[in-house]
Amino acid sequence: MRFVLICALLGVFQASAQTHIPNWSDAFLQEEIAVIRIEIDPDSLDFALALADPTNEHEYPASFIYESSVRTDTLMNVGFRLRGSSSLNAIKKSFKLSVNSFTPGAKWLGLEKLNLVAQHNDPSLLRAKLCWDGIRHFGLAGSRTSFVKVYINNEFKGLYLNVEHIDENFANTYFLDSSAPLWKCTYPADLAYLGSNPELYKFEMWGRRMYELKTNTFQDDYRPLAEFVDVLNNTPLATLPCALERLFNVDDYLKYLALDVLTGNWDNYVYNKNNFYLCRNEQTGLIDYIPYDLDNTLGLDWVNVDWTERNVYNWSPSNEERPLYDRLMLIPEYRNQFTYYLESFAADWFTEEGIIAHAVQLHELITPAALEDPYRPLDFDYSEDDFLNSIVEAAGEQVSFGIAEFVQLRVNEMNSQTEAFVSPAVMHNLTAVIVSNSVVIRAVASPGTSFLAVWREWPDGNWSAEPMALDFPSAPWNEISILAAITPISPTSTIEYNVLSNDEWLADQNGGCPTRFIHREWSSSGLTINELQSGGNPLITDEFGEADDWIELYNGGGSAIYLGDKFITDGPNNWNKWRMPNITLEPGNFLLLWADDDPEQGVFHLGFKLNVMGESVQLTEVVQRAPKVIDRIAVPELTEGASLGREVDGLTPWIFFDVPTPNMSNQFVSVSNHTEVDFSIYPNPSSGLIQFSKPITGEILDLSGRKACSFPTTTSLDLTGLSSGVYMLRSGTIALRFIIR
Repeated sequence: MRFVLICALLGVFQASAQTHIPNWSDAFLQEEIAVIRIEIDPDSLDFALALADPTNEHEYPASFIYESSVRTDTLMNVGFRLRGSSSLNAIKKSFKLSVNSFTPGAKWLGLEKLNLVAQHNDPSLLRAKLCWDGIRHFGLAGSRTSFVKVYINNEFKGLYLNVEHIDENFANTYFLDSSAPLWKCTYPADLAYLGSNPELYKFEMWGRRMYELKTNTFQDDYRPLAEFVDVLNNTPLATLPCALERLFNVDDYLKYLALDVLTGNWDNYVYNKNNFYLCRNEQTGLIDYIPYDLDNTLGLDWVNVDWTERNVYNWSPSNEERPLYDRLMLIPEYRNQFTYYLESFAADWFTEEGIIAHAVQLHELITPAALEDPYRPLDFDYSEDDFLNSIVEAAGEQVSFGIAEFVQLRVNEMNSQTEAFVSPAVMHNLTAVIVSNSVVIRAVASPGTSFLAVWREWPDGNWSAEPMALDFPSAPWNEISILAAITPISPTSTIEYNVLSNDEWLADQNGGCPTRFIHREWSSSGLTINELQSGGNPLITDEFGEADDWIELYNGGGSAIYLGDKFITDGPNNWNKWRMPNITLEPGNFLLLWADDDPEQGVFHLGFKLNVMGESVQLTEVVQRAPKVIDRIAVPELTEGASLGREVDGLTPWIFFDVPTPNMSNQFVSVSNHTEVDFSIYPNPSSGLIQFSKPITGEILDLSGRKACSFPTTTSLDLTGLSSGVYMLRSGTIALRFIIR
């Protein structure tokens, strides 16, 4: 074999597996302070302000006006409520606006929610934004932020931090995956092992789940979380890296950890088992860690700890377990990598020229609005001087250091604590696809290290290796994208591959960690795409009366098929776009899925629609932790009202049906395509009264197979009492479709 770079193959990974860092957008202006005006019924406002229960998320209708130099927008009927937990009792409240609460599907500049954070305990009003901007600086997923002036019913409520909400839109923006399961993890979320049953992780405290699933709630699937916690806690340390890196984005987490330790973030997972999200990125198959609420940082303390002095390797409380931190610090490679990030981040950003210069710039921007803010001094008696000198001086019982002083002391103390390290050879976000007769392998890696794409030759079983080349575009902070296009590959059904550094290859030529697989042959599962329709049909509606696109599946095998570990997509390059419902399909049974992009309507409603101009639909399962195609169909443009389906259930060829048969056999045919039928139905479609060409006895079934009625021998039938739709008439061994309009 030989290594080649094929220009045509470079487009295979247009959507890279690495984190996508979006532009600021007009919602998060950095050079000016926008104005947000909220108009709400005064009684509703009084009720909202009186609530101090973090479990009460009742929203009140309000209007929202956004004013800036680049745009002025008005949104009517948005949801308004208080935000926070302990801060609910503050004089300066925090607020949440929900654009889609009363207008389903509504968004503003791609956002469904806005978090307006008061920052009442921070005299500088800067700490949270500085930390969020640091996360962005290092190419990690973190909320975009901007300063805004907030008015409610024309009363100036003060200067606020507008913080991007973490939800399915966030997952789609940063991971290009709107279907990603996203868990909000709050106190006491320590990631301790509770058992193998996923239901155990639905544990509640104070009326809220400790690990609260915020997306795909209709599936309520906690299996990925339970598997991650099991591997994290119960895998022997010697094999933990290989096992954990198949489930969790360890490299990015170590970066977040280094930033937490640098900035003194204690209200997080490691110290306070609080304030983080876990997002299973279906693009990579890995769980990503995402922090939130970064106000208790840079010397702001409520637990009587000097965060400038705390040891970087003993950040968690001494009497409590934090497996994600404790166990990683016991693995030399991860401890070295964490130390490397600490030192690198301190030199690159946590400096006078970095974070402090940025703080000064932001301080100049917000000073007029901050001094005008009538609520800023009320909770902690902060004076104007407390704000004006907040970068260099402490202010208040909970703020022992000015920001600049904290940075200097933290770096000095950290340098005295950190161990010697070597620049790590890090490779993550490994992906591979087969294109024609080539395997294209891509990864994100540390610079200065030579990586090899290795694969097993079949049938002799020997390993081959070729160097990987720099790809474009480069990865975020201090990493590179690397790519290998290996061609030709052996004619085998499964390719075994890995990516290793040169040193790893020389030390262990069988691949170190367990190898990965990519499949050329399709699955032999009996599951098939059996029929589908795009553009909707007014006679075929879901349980909400909506005429949506639909896809029918069929189990043509001899045994039941579990669907919860399989995926369906309308784009093969995004094979795991939507996880199938957590059900089992029995042999010979059909399942109707509504492709309506309304997953909140139930487990049988998908997170995408079909393109009426034609596209492809694919089913995929995971075998040996690699995607394997179950079935795929290229869908042409369909004429109005027609469907595309298999002439015989589960088999080829595909034909067009003028009268679709969702959720029933395609062999229930009309007279036009069944030569052995010796009677006919007319008119078809009808208004409810149907005639037969000869006397027959039979029954009428609806699309779900339920009997609507049976009838004795007759030549006509009055069905005006039935709803409009597609029905089946069955008489002996003959079944015919007909439509009632």
